[in-house]
Amino acid sequence: MLIVLISLVLVVQVIIGYAFNYINPTTMAGQRTAGLLVALDSLLFVSVISVYERFFAKTVYVEKEEANE
Repeated sequence: MLIVLISLVLVVQVIIGYAFNYINPTTMAGQRTAGLLVALDSLLFVSVISVYERFFAKTVYVEKEEANE
């Protein structure tokens, strides 16, 4: 499910990138589009990290030492 959401975010980013490719980045609309693409990039980056932590990262267990007093 999470991989599907990541793919969906990537597809939306590609569609927005192609649809607004003609907009001048020095205009207000261009800056808003660039901000939207940066937000989607950030969401994609966080999603990839989340998938990595969920499926590939190994939990490290530390045994507690008992204090002998």
